[in-house]
Amino acid sequence: MPQTVCRPLRILSAALAVVGFVAALAAQTPPLSVGKQGYFFVGGQYFDAQDGRFMSGQMYVEYQIPSAVTRPYPIVMFSGGGLMKKIGDLF
Repeated sequence: MPQTVCRPLRILSAALAVVGFVAALAAQTPPLSVGKQGYFFVGGQYFDAQDGRFMSGQMYVEYQIPSAVTRPYPIVMFSGGGLMKKIGDLF
């Protein structure tokens, strides 16, 4: 086969192999079972405004704890929520 045809076929074959590998792993991974979840606020202070009393400077935190903990430090954090910058701005 000519070089121009052979390269795309190699790329397609490699991509299909990766997709097959990932699908096989996903089929073996059980779904996450959440043992406990909730939320809390950290910090902040109240201030009075013309239209009421408000809080500023607090952080809202949501958490999920798996039923079966398999790692010593199973922590994943995402900052920002609705006020988060674009992902590209974080790195």
